[in-house]
Order: sequence, then structure tokens, then C-alpha cells
Amino acid sequence: MGALTQETSVSAAPISLVTNELAILSALPSLADYWIPKSAHLGEADAQGIRMYKGRQFVQVADDRFVQVVPDVESGLFRATKARELEPSGPLLKPNGEGRFWDAVDSIDSLDRLESLDPVRNRMSVAERVRDLYPQIPDEEVATFINQRLRSDPFGVMTRLEKEFAMLRDELAIWSAGEASPHSHSHSHSQSSAQGRALTLAGERQAREQFSAVLQDIWQRKSVSRWGYGDDHFSSNIDFSGELPRLSARFEYVTELILTAQVTSARIGAFLDSFPNVQYLMITGVRAEEFPSGIFQMRELRELTLKNCSLGLTEVTAEGLSRIETLTLLNLAHNPLTVTPHVGFMSELKELMLHDANLSSIPSGISTPKELGVLALQNNNISDVGDELFDVPDTQHLFVGLVNNPLNNVSRQRIGHYLEDASMDRKIEIQMDEPLSEVESDSESAESGFGTDSDSN
Repeated sequence: MGALTQETSVSAAPISLVTNELAILSALPSLADYWIPKSAHLGEADAQGIRMYKGRQFVQVADDRFVQVVPDVESGLFRATKARELEPSGPLLKPNGEGRFWDAVDSIDSLDRLESLDPVRNRMSVAERVRDLYPQIPDEEVATFINQRLRSDPFGVMTRLEKEFAMLRDELAIWSAGEASPHSHSHSHSQSSAQGRALTLAGERQAREQFSAVLQDIWQRKSVSRWGYGDDHFSSNIDFSGELPRLSARFEYVTELILTAQVTSARIGAFLDSFPNVQYLMITGVRAEEFPSGIFQMRELRELTLKNCSLGLTEVTAEGLSRIETLTLLNLAHNPLTVTPHVGFMSELKELMLHDANLSSIPSGISTPKELGVLALQNNNISDVGDELFDVPDTQHLFVGLVNNPLNNVSRQRIGHYLEDASMDRKIEIQMDEPLSEVESDSESAESGFGTDSDSN
């Protein structure tokens, strides 16, 4: 009865839909509430009229007036938002006829859109289209999907989703058939080597096709995990070379994304742009080089691991990274970062893994996260620990790993005095040298280098 009630509520007459839509639009705050002053940092607009700054998107709405925007799932447009909003509250925007400025979508646009709906097509046809597009959605969730995702424009949104899936298939077919990058072979002139190259190309194409098939299943909300994870989990071993596909589709339901490369020439590219709602992201061995801009759009990101990705940071990308305030874990180990990120805005951070990262300083802001329990900085180029480390209360349950850093004598003495002067309730531990062990070879008890004697095998 509950599902039937929901479905009935969706099948309101067009005039009711129009009335409700206009009521919602009239209640929206003024676009002026979202204005920011003109800034030279916003740079030039792209072909869509969108400007990028620190991983965020901006559009111009008037002379010297800009607003920050994020993509809107249901309409396919952009919605105005404020800098610290998790749920954007502003009006929908679209470029005006001249293309210079962006305007709010007004009630006339909405009325025209609603009146263009075919009144003959009933709600059941929409339900059938939903089941066709998402074949594994339980029947009891179909009405909920219609009510939540399609309520403002059921036929229009369904048409957009169907087109998005068709484009996804086309883009993946082109990418799968694209030129692979097999490992080079010496003596490539020999017949056996030519056969080996052909096998490699065929294997890579097959791997791409398998990856594409899984992506299509994930978009359609099919569970593809052997461990029984749902459609919100996507995990894949990358065993092909070259760049991952750049896709127009958005995988709204994926909240956990794990990619592990089996080859050293796999590159992330713009792949992450399609996963705006990821909360747990773990990428290992996939080359990134520059910090992937798609991560800046993940507004609920909790755990971020980019390990062994050939990743370097610039001052700009490090600043953008520092603004991901929702993180509880940040692991950028085994990368040539060079620039040390600031973590003072990550108040919920519990683990910070920056070992083997070509860093010359301790991250600033480390005294802010009160639950920080691990600060792994082994195998870096840190000589001076600075002052902020000593602002951390000695009663905080924190392990700081500084093994294999060229610490100068002043830093070593300051750390020694800090620990000696600590209270009886001291819980902080700062490790500057490899711990002594009964068996010397057991000193490599953990990859990160901060194991204890109890870790010995």
C-alpha cells in the first residue's frame, strides 16, 4: 500500500505539477545571495562559460558578479551554491541567449517545460522505463525512485538518463577499441615477437572491454562484486595500459571506489570526474602526476588514498586539497609530492600517511585534528621539524614516524626535551630512529616503517 500511495502521489495532474514547481521556485533565495566579487584568480571561461579555481566551478552572472556552481543531477543544468554548502541551495542556472552571462532558470522556463510533457503517457510507462534502465532495482524501490528523482520532470529526466546511458556505451566502445600501449619488446622484427605483441594487444583490448562492461553494470546499479557489495561499490584491478576513459555519464550511486593498477603505464586522466558522491576513494599504482580535479567535486569524501601514483603537488593543488575538510584519512604515500599539504581545516582527520613523499617539512595545521592518531612521515627529507609539532598535547594518542629523515641536531634535541618534559599521562610517541629488535631483519615489520616489536614474524 505504501508503494502504491507513493506512485499515486507522483501521478498528479500537470496543473498540480506546475503549481508545485512554481511554489518551489518562488521560495528559492535570490541569486544575489550567492554573488562573489570579480577576481583575477578565476581566469578565463571555457567553451561552456565555466571558470575553474581551486577545483571549484564559477560562472559569470553580471558585470563583476560571479557565483559558484555545481552540476544538478535531475535537470542536467548547474545550480548556484555557497562555498561551504554540502547541499547546494541556489537556483538552477543556464547561459543566456548571448552566451556571456548565466541566468537563473525562472518560472516561465519551468512552466514551458512542464506543459510540454505528453499528457497521454501514464506513470506506468515511466515505471517500465525505470525497470528497463535499472533492471536490478527491486520493485518496491521503483516508486521511490520516481518520486525522488523524477518528480519535477518525469519524462524529461528519464529521456536524459536513457541518452546518458546510450552515450556511455558509445564512449566505452570507442575507448575499448582505441589504440593500446603494450610494453615495448626488443627484437620486435622477429615473428615470435610480432605474435607476442598481437597477444598483448588482444589481451589489453579484452581487459578494456571487461572494464567497460563492469562500468555499464555499475551505472545501471547492478551489483557486480563477488563479495556481495551493492551498486554503491566499484572495485577493479587495472590490467591495461593507457588512460582510463573520460566519460560524460555520472555514477551518482557509487560511494566507494577502489582502483589498483597491475601495469605501470595506466593513467587516471579525467576518469574521477564522473564520481561526484564518492566517500571512500583508494587508488594504488595508477599514474596521476597532477592531482585529479574530480576529487575536488567529491563533497562527502571521508577517506582518500592516492598511493604510488607518481603524484606531485603544486601550491594551487595543495591549497585545494587542504580544503577537503571532511577527510578522516589521507594517504599520499610513495609519491614525489614535494609540496607539503596543510591539514588545519581537516578537523576530523585521524590518519595522515605521507611517508616516502619527497617532503622537506612537517605538514602545517597538525595540532588542529584532535583525533589524529597516526602521522607517518618516514623516508622523507625533513631536517627541521619546526614548532607546530610541539603544540600537540602530549596526552593525545598520536604516533609520529620520522625514521629515515635527515633530522638536524636541534630538532632531535627539541623532540627529546619535549618527550622528557611530558606529563605522566603521555600518550604521544615520536620515533626518530629504527626501533631495536632481537632479530635485525625484522626491523622491516611494516611497509610504512612504524611497526613495533610485536609486529615481528
